[in-house]
Amino acid sequence: MENSEYRIDATLSNSKPVSAMSLVEIAEQLEKVTSWIEQQRVQEREARKNYEQIKTRVESAIAQINSHTKQLVEAQRRKMNSFDTMFGQSQAASAPAPTAGGRRAAAQAAAAAAGGPPKNMPEAIIRLWTSGKFSQPLTTEEIVDGLSAVGYESNAKPSSLKSSVNQAIAKLASTGYLLRMRSDNTRISIRDKTSRARKYIAASAAPDEE
Repeated sequence: MENSEYRIDATLSNSKPVSAMSLVEIAEQLEKVTSWIEQQRVQEREARKNYEQIKTRVESAIAQINSHTKQLVEAQRRKMNSFDTMFGQSQAASAPAPTAGGRRAAAQAAAAAAGGPPKNMPEAIIRLWTSGKFSQPLTTEEIVDGLSAVGYESNAKPSSLKSSVNQAIAKLASTGYLLRMRSDNTRISIRDKTSRARKYIAASAAPDEE
């Protein structure tokens, strides 16, 4: 082989063709066959040893990554459950009796089509995209206007409703359920704490980045 790590004894590599050897030269090389083979076995054992060391390090690293991933998923689930509880209680405590009329009927029809009304505001915001009502990033105002389309009802004043939506958006964005977008629809990294978001989209509905 060309690779020097696997080259056998230089005497063999540089020797004359076997057909041109004398009996003495043939005998001398036959005596070296065992040592040549052992040299290759030594290289093989060293390679296996190095491989086992690398394999151990890789498996240890993967185990740490899996453990970290599990912690991330569990923490994300706990935070989302706390959002569900918080917003669910807030909605039940502050929302007055629902109004009658076309708006309620339209909301009920949308909720039925989506599989029932959302349990809270964060779920309603995410459902704007997962229900297929929207596919593009939305501004805060568009999110507020779109809530009724997925069956979310609130008789809160517009300023109060927008404030609640902003709180829900901030929490959803901090956990990665919503992605923050610029006005040109480019994505803002979750680690970027300085850029101001102009639009939002559910992470599950966002296109893959190029």
